[in-house]
Amino acid sequence: MAPLPRTRGPRRALALAALLGAQGSCVALNSDWAPPEEGVSSETGGDDESSTGADASSSAGASTSTSGAAVCGDGELDLGEGCDDGNQEDGDGCDASCALETCGDGQLDPGEACDDGNDDELDACTSACTLAACGDGYTQPDNGELCDDGNADDLDACTASCAPAACGDGFAQAINGEACDDGNDDELDACTASCELAACGDGFPQAINGEDCDDGDAVNNNQCTDLCHFPPFGVLYGDEGETPKEGDNLLQDKLGECGEDEVLAAIEVHGQDVFPLGNLFTQVTPYCAPALIEPADDGWIVTTGEPVKGTPIGFGGPSLGSAACPVGHAITSFSGRRDSFLFKKLLVACAPLQLVEDPDGFAIELGAPVETAPVGFGNNDLSFGPQECDVGVATGLIIGLSVSGLGAVQLACHELDVLW
Repeated sequence: MAPLPRTRGPRRALALAALLGAQGSCVALNSDWAPPEEGVSSETGGDDESSTGADASSSAGASTSTSGAAVCGDGELDLGEGCDDGNQEDGDGCDASCALETCGDGQLDPGEACDDGNDDELDACTSACTLAACGDGYTQPDNGELCDDGNADDLDACTASCAPAACGDGFAQAINGEACDDGNDDELDACTASCELAACGDGFPQAINGEDCDDGDAVNNNQCTDLCHFPPFGVLYGDEGETPKEGDNLLQDKLGECGEDEVLAAIEVHGQDVFPLGNLFTQVTPYCAPALIEPADDGWIVTTGEPVKGTPIGFGGPSLGSAACPVGHAITSFSGRRDSFLFKKLLVACAPLQLVEDPDGFAIELGAPVETAPVGFGNNDLSFGPQECDVGVATGLIIGLSVSGLGAVQLACHELDVLW
């Protein structure tokens, strides 16, 4: 290299820099350079030039050390670092690259169950770095969820198992119009498979409700009534009773009894003028009618068949007439008149038989009694009665006979039970 021209001051420094630049060398100029003091030689020979080059290299080295790149892990927060905890370990809040560890950085940090580096709430890891789960408020199909409302309420539109509320899930959701939900499809228990309370008329015979049958229709007089019972088909005697006895002075009692499905529907009286006792009853004949169950317009009724004459009780004599009940009625009491111990007049009261049905079944009830016209002698004044059945209706006639005629009258009574 040719020797530099001898210059002074800044021109020499600039010339040196230009020459070194031409040679491809990088030397930092000392910005503190100043012209030499008076009396100091500015001559530069070979030794001076070496000295100057060394000084330049030393100055350049010092500059590089002072402004070096930031070092992650040195415990100092440098420009470009989010943190620096003095180490280069992940998982302590500041990762090895001096970035704050946060949910969504793709690294599994303390307190995180997962971290897939995205904010997709519907994959296996939520944006909160928790594992996707039923109840987190996000419907994740990969988790088998059909809904997720973020609560554990089984009575709203989405159950705690993340399935849409539905009949049969075991929870009675009013929002779905469910009256019950027992979680099964048994139609014969208290809650049907359509989540309705078991009831007569739903088409399923639930014994738990006391149903014999259930045809699901509104026809009452077919093989299953509207209250879900088999139809009634007959009448049978129930509890037994009798009326108080009217009269005394008896020689014997005689019973004119109806059959086990019959009622006392009428009595026929015979009498005559017996000297010196005057007019008195000498014979009474019972008439029994079968109690029948028949279909009606919309249901069933109890009625009575044609009365049948029973065995006369007494001594005969001309007929004085009959006291008869209308169809569907039965005798329930009697009244009359007697002089001394002899009967001269009788009338009976008849009550309508009414078939009733309730959830427990069928029964026969009695309507308000209606009196018949009296039969016998004399005016219409009465001296005794009414003597009423203590249970049910009359099913027989008890007569006490004296040597002259009727000395006592009494009714045999029964409750009427319905067969179905």
